[in-house]
Amino acid sequence: MVVDPTEAKEIALEWLKLLGNKPTPPLMARTVKQVKGLMQVGFSDEEIRYTMEYVVRTNPNVYSFGYVEACINDVLRKRAEEKRKEESKQVSESLQKQTTAIVTSESEVTSDDESSERNRRKAKRFSVQSRLREKSYFNLFER
Repeated sequence: MVVDPTEAKEIALEWLKLLGNKPTPPLMARTVKQVKGLMQVGFSDEEIRYTMEYVVRTNPNVYSFGYVEACINDVLRKRAEEKRKEESKQVSESLQKQTTAIVTSESEVTSDDESSERNRRKAKRFSVQSRLREKSYFNLFER
């Protein structure tokens, strides 16, 4: 893979700036070499920058870019897991909102006629018959 040396130099300068170190020639050469190594392996500049920021944020005592090299796979794996959790959380929230909307729309009854009609449709849909199998039309209180 072809590595852009200018991009590697920019990332190295950004790393030294995050640490608050002055870019001395030997330190700069070593850091650029390590950044180029990561880029040759296949890591993008965005992934390297994310890992650098994560490392400095979680472990402020870091002094070498070698730590970034050592933990880049773990950091990116955690990032991917967090993204998956976030996406699944969003999907479950949207499904919950949809089901809540459906349930509330079906459970709202404004009159007795509406409830009776809905029960009649449900009985027809599930092929439910009365216990007596047919409706009786007589009045029990007549003599």
